[in-house]
Amino acid sequence: MQAGAWLRRTLIRFYYACVRIFCPGLKNSQFAYRESLTALVKPGTRWLDLGCGHQFFPDWMSDSLRIQQDLVNASDSVIGVDAFDPRPHSCGIRKIIANIERLPFSDNSFSLVTANMVVEHVEDPESLFREVYRVLAPGGCFLFHTPNARYFEVAIARRLPSGLLKLIAGLLDGRHSDDIFPTFYRMNRDHDIRKLSGSSGLDVRSLRHVECTAQGVMLGPLVILELMVIRLLRLRTLERFRSDLVVLLTKPIPMATRITPCSDADEKARQLSPTAADVLC
Repeated sequence: MQAGAWLRRTLIRFYYACVRIFCPGLKNSQFAYRESLTALVKPGTRWLDLGCGHQFFPDWMSDSLRIQQDLVNASDSVIGVDAFDPRPHSCGIRKIIANIERLPFSDNSFSLVTANMVVEHVEDPESLFREVYRVLAPGGCFLFHTPNARYFEVAIARRLPSGLLKLIAGLLDGRHSDDIFPTFYRMNRDHDIRKLSGSSGLDVRSLRHVECTAQGVMLGPLVILELMVIRLLRLRTLERFRSDLVVLLTKPIPMATRITPCSDADEKARQLSPTAADVLC
C-alpha cells in the first residue's frame, strides 16, 4: 500500500513538471464551468441542479466548499435531483431522488438549471431537453458541462467494453466501479446540442470547447503525448476537438412580455472578458 501511494505521488509530481514544460497554464475544465456558474447565480435565482450527487464541485478544487456555499447563500432557492446518490448534499440543500428525464416539478419553476458532468449519461436527451424547457421560467438558463465526443480519448472510450472501461477508469482515476455509470454521449457534440436545443425551443447562448487536464497521469512518460495533443488543440482551427464543452442555453421570453432589448447587457458583455460575456443576457 505504501509503495503504491509513493508511486502515485511520484507520477503526479512528474505530471505537473511536464505540464509546466509542454502545456503551461493548463487547468481542469471544472474551473471554466465554475466561472460560468458563478456569473449566473445572483439574488433571486431559483436553481435546480441535475445529477447533483453530494456536491457541486470536486473536493480538489481550491475553496470548493466555501464557493459552493456562497452560491447557495446567494440564491433564492436551490434543489438537487439525483437518481443514484442518496448521500446528503454537502451544502445542505434540498435533494430529491428522481429521474432527471422526468422532473417532478411544475412548469416555469426555476430560473437556472445546471448539470455538471451528467448529460453524457442521459439515454433520452430529447426528453431531458423538453423537461428542462418546461421547468425553466422564460428567460431562464440551462448551463451544463460535459465531455466532448469529438475528443480522441472520448472517441476511444466509447468503443471499449464497459467492463474494460471501468477497469481503466479505476486505474487512472482511482474510482470505484460503483462510481462509474453507463455513458451514451448523445448530446456531446456541438451539432447534436444545437439540433436538440432547436427542437426543444431553447436558444444556444454560448457553446464553448474548453481544454482539461490530462487523464493519463498514471501512465508516466506517456502522458507527455497527451499533453502535446492538448497543446495542439489550442489552435483555433482545432478547438472543436478539445476535451470538454461548457454550454449555456436559454428559454426565450415571449415577444409580448419583453419590455426592453438587451442592448445594455450586450454593451457590458463587449467590455468584459470572453468568459464573462458568454453568460450575460
